[in-house]
Amino acid sequence: MRRHHDPIDVAPAGGAAVEAPAGFCWRDRRYLVIEVLSHWVEVGVWWQPPGPRRRLRVAGVGPPGQRAGGSAGGSANGGAVDGPRQQQWWRVAARSTHPAERSRVGVYELCHAVDGWSLRRVHD
Repeated sequence: MRRHHDPIDVAPAGGAAVEAPAGFCWRDRRYLVIEVLSHWVEVGVWWQPPGPRRRLRVAGVGPPGQRAGGSAGGSANGGAVDGPRQQQWWRVAARSTHPAERSRVGVYELCHAVDGWSLRRVHD
């Protein structure tokens, strides 16, 4: 796995601002999302300054090993996941639209935060 923090342009599946990505552009290459492998939300712990994050499952899908309901502990707003430190993550299988690379499928982790979309991890 390689870690990145590269800004990307994302084409949402349904046209909403933060929806499952249908495709993305990274390093001047377009990628078509073939399958969403998982989706989760990370939120900062409301009683602490920025830093530690808590993972919550979305629609019954989350990162490997994550149990339903996220980490122990609740929040003052009943578990809502909105706020300035919220990050939505998607792990997707995607392939390049470049003719020489169309047969290769990769696994990418995309993140949407208050500052926009970024590609965070590429799984080898």
